[in-house]
Amino acid sequence: MSLACGDIKGYFAYNAMAFPVAVAFVLELFHSIFGKYARIIHIFSTVIIMGNFVYFLYRL
Repeated sequence: MSLACGDIKGYFAYNAMAFPVAVAFVLELFHSIFGKYARIIHIFSTVIIMGNFVYFLYRL
């Protein structure tokens, strides 16, 4: 709801990992355009997703 109201600060206060996960998702969608760097993109995305999972467990 915060994002719909334009409250970016409030949005990230509740969803701190939302933007990094969105970036990882988009990078994985278009990883083929990175050519020889696709493996690095996979590793980067995996680290973001694992970090998000750890953060999720911490907030439980």
